[in-house]
Amino acid sequence: MNYTRVGVRRPRSRLLTAMIAGFLLTTGATGQEMSALVAMQWAVLSKVLTFDRNLARMGKEVAVGVLYQPQVRRSTVVKDELLAAIDLGQSSDLRFTGTAISFTSKTDLVAILGDVDVLYKSPLRSVDLSMILAQSRRLRIATLTGVPEYVQSGVAVGIDLQGGKPRILINLNSAMAEGVDFGSGLLKLAKIVQ
Repeated sequence: MNYTRVGVRRPRSRLLTAMIAGFLLTTGATGQEMSALVAMQWAVLSKVLTFDRNLARMGKEVAVGVLYQPQVRRSTVVKDELLAAIDLGQSSDLRFTGTAISFTSKTDLVAILGDVDVLYKSPLRSVDLSMILAQSRRLRIATLTGVPEYVQSGVAVGIDLQGGKPRILINLNSAMAEGVDFGSGLLKLAKIVQ
């Protein structure tokens, strides 16, 4: 009788494992990974922004829009953590203010992005980044992320970890298209993505 139970349970456990793996693959949970903690990302990204020689266009207060999907838990958690990091990590030279931007299929990006200077992209699912990037370039909004693969897709600046330390990723073509002009000192420290 124990043999029968074992024989029945094994296929069920394999089936359950296959179903979970299939679910993860179809929901995009395997991609869009962030290796650096959100607070660490913001500590580095806020410094990176000060290397933009065109920073004067933003003034002394920089509005950071945090693009997220309310139906995606990871996206919402990252949004909350980043807004908290922005509030805590103020410097005397520049003031950052964070605004959550809920992204759905009906979001009017042109209307929403008109109020931000910088756009941070949290992990998103089933979203065409090129549409968002086209608007950020048209409006000259610098784009940031903690998802390294988004930098490959055209986000200007991202953070990854290498050997446990944050590594700055810069998509130079995207940065220029968004009106960002980084000094050579920063470019020497960053990994340039084309």
